[in-house]
Amino acid sequence: MELQTKKDLQGFIYNRAYDLDHKDLQVLLRDNIFKYQSGLNMAELGKLSYKRSEFIHSKIESPLEVLANPSRLFALAEWAGLLDVSCFSIIMVHYNLTMGTFYDHALHNQATAAELEELDNLKSFGPYMATELGYGNNVAALKTEAIYDHDEKCFFLNTPDCLAQKYMSYSGFSDIPKIAVVMARLKIKEKDHGVFPFVVRLCDENGLRDGIQAIPCPEKPVQGLDNGLTSFHNLRVERDHALLGEIAAISEDGEFVANIKNVRARFLKSMSRIMPGRLCVSSAALGAGKASCYIALKFAQYRLSNAPGASDTAIIHFRPFQRALFVNLSKVYAMSALTNDGKTKFLDGDGKVDNDLTTQINITKAIVTWEMADVVSNCRERVGAQGIFSINKITEYISLLQGLVTAEGDNQVLIATAAGQLVNQSPAALTHTGDERLSELSVENIITLLNARESHLHKSISENKINSAGSFFDEWNDNANDSIKLARLRGHRLALQAQAKWQCESSVAQSHLETLGRLFGLSLLKEDSAWYCSCDLVERDLIHGLDREIDRLCLLLEPHINTLIDAFGYDEALFDAPICFPDYGEQFTARSERMNSEGKRYE
Repeated sequence: MELQTKKDLQGFIYNRAYDLDHKDLQVLLRDNIFKYQSGLNMAELGKLSYKRSEFIHSKIESPLEVLANPSRLFALAEWAGLLDVSCFSIIMVHYNLTMGTFYDHALHNQATAAELEELDNLKSFGPYMATELGYGNNVAALKTEAIYDHDEKCFFLNTPDCLAQKYMSYSGFSDIPKIAVVMARLKIKEKDHGVFPFVVRLCDENGLRDGIQAIPCPEKPVQGLDNGLTSFHNLRVERDHALLGEIAAISEDGEFVANIKNVRARFLKSMSRIMPGRLCVSSAALGAGKASCYIALKFAQYRLSNAPGASDTAIIHFRPFQRALFVNLSKVYAMSALTNDGKTKFLDGDGKVDNDLTTQINITKAIVTWEMADVVSNCRERVGAQGIFSINKITEYISLLQGLVTAEGDNQVLIATAAGQLVNQSPAALTHTGDERLSELSVENIITLLNARESHLHKSISENKINSAGSFFDEWNDNANDSIKLARLRGHRLALQAQAKWQCESSVAQSHLETLGRLFGLSLLKEDSAWYCSCDLVERDLIHGLDREIDRLCLLLEPHINTLIDAFGYDEALFDAPICFPDYGEQFTARSERMNSEGKRYE
């Protein structure tokens, strides 16, 4: 029964794909190359991350094979940064964005076959250059120009001003061979035809090519990535190194031929890797959230503290600690359900993303990364000063999440965009009319209440828009915060619904998912308890008693915490973090002594 319970919970967490897509990735992270190293400067950390990324590449299928199996790509996104957060960025940019652009638009382009093979074999890394210093989320407005010269049968790539410099992409280490995909504005005879991807060799073992300038960005905490400011100065790019795919072509007489007439549609097609990229980002965030919960909850079983009227007591038994960390755990489970639902729909559609799925993926990326950022930060606080040290991992996940909330589209922009789409749709149908107040807070009834809150917000926003006397911007701006709240509600409701419909063979596992779902749902109701008290849909005593019920659910979960976190597929040896072990004091002391005796380095 216990084995079936773990199998069912692991199936829930990994969408029944752990053995197929995840297990071998967990195994390869146990290699000595991932052992914690102390005393490295940022450049040394960055170079080590590249070596670790090369190691991952050498142990799994080629990037092209991974791209042909998106489920494997999503798994790789989750595990790549678990022991070195910089590896997530290096691997995912190379695999999903750069190689993915080749895969979508130039898989059979003989002119770029050599570059494709070089990237597939990782003889060169592949930065992806879309974001510009002055055009972060508004990539469609970027200013880098690729001007076609018909006489030369090539493009000349130029950076027209300071704000048009490519920003954040990995160009700082010019001694590492790199072939980039550069998004640039295609111009022919002074006419702008929109933004397209171009293949550009940035550097080889001899350094940067002529016509390219790369300035390393200032250092970031924790991550030694070689983010840079990159500019192009009359750089020649051969005509067939424009990855136009089926979107467009350049005719023999030098004319632009659009197979997709709408400029916006062409741009979205050119940026085809963004949607799977957002699911990759969500997967990485979940990995960090799960790891933080695992490490914190292991430590909580060993860390003793004074207890009123009792002897030294493990902090996991304290109700305030449980309220924080067990709710965190419920968020990890709920966000796993939401992410897996988005992945399943993406896979079922064979990578084709309609408007509804676009909205769901955008909401998922924003909600999951926000929630996991809170989870990781909360775990760091709850383990005390031990959480500050990199050897215990959690503080590194904070750095990762701070990047993920703005990666592949800033969360605030994504959620606002999704909110605008939801507002223009019909509201979700009410599942409870209010003729009789709900008398219990089951998962089903919590979903009903979230649905009612969502519908009420939608109606209020629609009425405010009708009554608005200002400009279009004023109308949007006046309703922006409520609209964002609407989109967040939608994401949380979808998460709870996805978790509620999951079926386990083990009744014990099903009961655990029910308890976790209720805990997550009640925490959502508590955030907006004033409205639920006034909505007349539920007995008010239930809302007034939310805190007590949350504590009761924590008490139910307490004996099963190891079962719930063991479903992640981790063990103490994987992280090798001192606070994962019962003798954490001796472990931390021994490693501190060893690092000092070896010149501030632990290997």
